[in-house]
Amino acid sequence: MRPTVAVVGAGVAGMCAATHLSLAGFQVTLLDKAPQPGGRALSFQDPATGDWIDNGPHLLMGCYRETLRLLDALGTRNRLLSLPLRVVWLSAEGRRHTLQSIASLGRIGLLWGLLRLDSLAWKDRWSVVRAIRAAGKLGEKDLAELHQISCLEWLQSLRQTPRAIARFWEPLLVAALNEKAHLAAADGLAVVIREALLGGAEASRLLIPRTFLRDLFQPSLSELIQRSGGTVRLRTRARTILSAQGKVTGIETRAGERIEADAYVLALPPWALSPVLPENEPAAADLRRATESLTYSPILSLYLWLKEPILGEPMVGLLDSPLHWIFQRPLETQLGQARHLLAMPLSAAEEWGGVSAKKLRDIVTSELSRFFPKLADDSITHWRLVRERRATVSFRPTAARTRPGLETPWPNLFLAGDWTDTGLPATIESAARSGRACAERIIERRQELTKPGA
Repeated sequence: MRPTVAVVGAGVAGMCAATHLSLAGFQVTLLDKAPQPGGRALSFQDPATGDWIDNGPHLLMGCYRETLRLLDALGTRNRLLSLPLRVVWLSAEGRRHTLQSIASLGRIGLLWGLLRLDSLAWKDRWSVVRAIRAAGKLGEKDLAELHQISCLEWLQSLRQTPRAIARFWEPLLVAALNEKAHLAAADGLAVVIREALLGGAEASRLLIPRTFLRDLFQPSLSELIQRSGGTVRLRTRARTILSAQGKVTGIETRAGERIEADAYVLALPPWALSPVLPENEPAAADLRRATESLTYSPILSLYLWLKEPILGEPMVGLLDSPLHWIFQRPLETQLGQARHLLAMPLSAAEEWGGVSAKKLRDIVTSELSRFFPKLADDSITHWRLVRERRATVSFRPTAARTRPGLETPWPNLFLAGDWTDTGLPATIESAARSGRACAERIIERRQELTKPGA
C-alpha cells in the first residue's frame, strides 16, 4: 500500500513537494482553494481584450535548480527562453549600455563584463567587482551575521560608490529581494551574488518565459500526481488541521470533509497558515506568532498593449528611473493581428500604494516617453494595472531571524513556502527548494511515518 501525503497549497512550493513525492511513489492529495494551481505565480484573462496575462512578469535564472526540476517533471522547461547573461540598460539620452558575461572565461566572465560596463565610471566598476569578490569569500558564519544589517550598510562597508549603488545594486536587489537597499537584510543580496553572479555561466543564464505562467505549471500536473494514485483538488479550502496525541490526524475542509494521510505539508503563505493551525494548542502558539510578526512588500505591474514593439530586446533596464525593468512579448489576436505587450514591474512598491491606477499609468507613460520619444499615446491601445499587496515577505534585519524551518511541533506536519528558512530571498526558487526539502524529509521518514500506530 502506498504511503499517503496531503499537501495544502498548490503554489510552487506545494507543486514541488507533490511532484517529488509522487515520483517517489507516494499517493498525494494536493489541495488548493483556487481554480488553478500556481499560487501567486498565476495568470488570468484580461476581460477587455481576452488576452492572458500574468500577475506580474517573472524572470528565472539558471541557478533556479529546483524550479527547473519541477518544469522538467511537468515537461515544460522548453517553454523558457534561455539566454546567456546579457543585460541592456537604456539612458534617457538614447545610449545603450550592455553587461555581457564572457562564457569562455568561466567564473571570471561576469567580472570581465562588469569592467566593460560603460554606464559606470571606472571607479564604480572596480567597486562593484570588489564587492562581488568579497561576497564570494563569505563563509556560513559571515552570511548568518549579515542578516543583522541592511544591504545599504553592507554595500557602504564594502566602499561602494553612490553611482554603483544607484545604477547597479539598487535595481538588482529591488528585483531580487523586492525591498529597498536601506530596508532589506544583507544576507539575501549576498546569496544572490553567490548563486546567480558567481555560480558560473550556466547559473547566470536568463530564463524568460515564452508563455504565461499557467502554461508553465499547469500542464501534466494532475496527470503526474494521478499516476501514483493521487489527486489534485482545486476549489477546496482547508479549514483547520486536526491533531491528537501530539500528531496531525487530518485536515478538515471548509465543506466539512476530513482528509487523512500519513504525512502533511502546509505550503501556504504565512497569512493563510495561522488560521488553519489547531486552536488552543500550545504547540501552535510559537508558529502562529512567527507568521503574524511578518511584514510584506508589494509589487505593482503595469501592462501596456502596443501596436508596435519598442524594445528590440525581451527585457531592458532604464537608468536613473523609478522604472528599473521593462519586459516585452508579442501577442496575437484571434484574427491573427500581431500586437505587443509591455510589462513594467514596480517592486518594493510601498510608496505607490495610495496612487490611483490612472495616475500611475500617466506617471509610467510619461517616464517611458523620456526613453522612447517616439512612443505616442495612440500607439497604446489598452492598459491594465495589477496590484500584489503581499507579493513577498519583507526580510528586514529585524525580521530575518523569524523564518521558520520545515519542521513543526507535530512530527508528521511540515512547512513549505518561499518565506520559510531556505537561505534564499522570497523567490520562486525559494518556494521550489522548500517544497523539495519537505518531500525529501518525508521520504527519509517513510518507515517511521507509515508504521502501525505512528
